[in-house]
Amino acid sequence: MIPKIKMYDQKLIETDEGYEIKAENVQEEPCIITNKALKEARDNGNIKTALMSDLISMWESEDSEVEDEKITTAVYVGYIGGQLLKGNKKYLSYDEFLEKYHDSITEKGVIYQEIMMADTKNAFAESIERSVDKSSKKGEKK
Repeated sequence: MIPKIKMYDQKLIETDEGYEIKAENVQEEPCIITNKALKEARDNGNIKTALMSDLISMWESEDSEVEDEKITTAVYVGYIGGQLLKGNKKYLSYDEFLEKYHDSITEKGVIYQEIMMADTKNAFAESIERSVDKSSKKGEKK
């Protein structure tokens, strides 16, 4: 199953108790990292070549303190992948994406895990899995 992210505009509303944020124009978008999405993001200057190694190290890491920006970037690449698979050649820039994507770090972490474990024939996710397997075997003693 391909994960979905919620994107929406935020509006600050004054209530009797203070202020609260209201979500407007809510949309759910598919989120899947593909090789084409990675290339598009790199070609547009949204990511650096090192994202691949960042994704691999984040996937291998047992450290729960992974940088929010790296996870957000991975989700953005997944957003691009979803748009391209839907046939949309135009998609939000990274800045526009940040204006509409408002998940907490915890929610982003869950989406990141879902992206990496998506039950699809996703060559990108499979290559990450193979890389993780190879790198974990390098440290094993015979």
